[in-house]
Amino acid sequence: MYVFLGSILLSILALGHTTAITIERTDANLISGSVVDGRESNEYDIGYSVFGNGVDVEGTGLWQLTAYGSANADGSGEQLNPTTDTFNARQASITFRGGHTMNYGRVDFIYSMEGQTCETVQFICLELGKGPDSSVFFEMEATPEGAVTSCVPAECIGVFVTGTESSSENLMLYEGNPSNYITFDSNAQTTEASGPVVGLNMWSMALYGSERPNGEGPQYGRQEQVLSSYHASIPLRDPGQMLTYDDVATNFDMIGLTCAQVKHMCTELSKNPQSTMDFELAGVPDETVLKACFEAPDGSCKGTSNEN
Repeated sequence: MYVFLGSILLSILALGHTTAITIERTDANLISGSVVDGRESNEYDIGYSVFGNGVDVEGTGLWQLTAYGSANADGSGEQLNPTTDTFNARQASITFRGGHTMNYGRVDFIYSMEGQTCETVQFICLELGKGPDSSVFFEMEATPEGAVTSCVPAECIGVFVTGTESSSENLMLYEGNPSNYITFDSNAQTTEASGPVVGLNMWSMALYGSERPNGEGPQYGRQEQVLSSYHASIPLRDPGQMLTYDDVATNFDMIGLTCAQVKHMCTELSKNPQSTMDFELAGVPDETVLKACFEAPDGSCKGTSNEN
């Protein structure tokens, strides 16, 4: 059960009698912040305020705010990697005054994605609670249960690829030649949960020869990066966009290789470690979709072995 702009009844027992405070609205607004799969340090800046009616409550250490990840917009379910290192001393001691907004300003904290992915953490949730070291003794209740929770989108920076394709129309290889000029086209289909990612040197694409059409087994003559700076910086602006790499050109070294070993040319897309933007690249359902192979047709490889 949850509210974003809800009525919260806090029962506070102090000085031997019960005082009811009704919190009518909680607001959490994302100012800045995002997460990346597995990254331990993800900075968030969230505006947070609470409005209610009732008598004043004054003291130090009154409030504690727990930030956690959730797969659900209401914060229900498991609280993923919760942290209470959110409020500073001033925020934890803000006085409640009936009919006025408790404005906490900007709540800055670090959220850890250790062991988590963009699929598991889709929202960052804030749960208001009683401070464990409050100078005022009180019991706090929420009506309805869980009404002290509000969430903002996690803004996960991830690129999820469901498939890649590569092809070449003018492939010609020569055994023993260290410089075989190759051009090919490649594309990668992303999901609606992807992006946006915009930066420089974001992508790497490996190229290698293979005996198998799926690229499994030995990888002959593998080159780790065949993309130009232009291709490596192609932006992903819209979720579900297809990343297109046209006319990729490279020289393939056939020294020590035979035509039988390069019956297929394969590509493998990855995140460039020199990317100016931090993000996670993942294959869906698994990493094998980041590989694509195209056949070296009969006659496209020549050499002393006479195998093709």
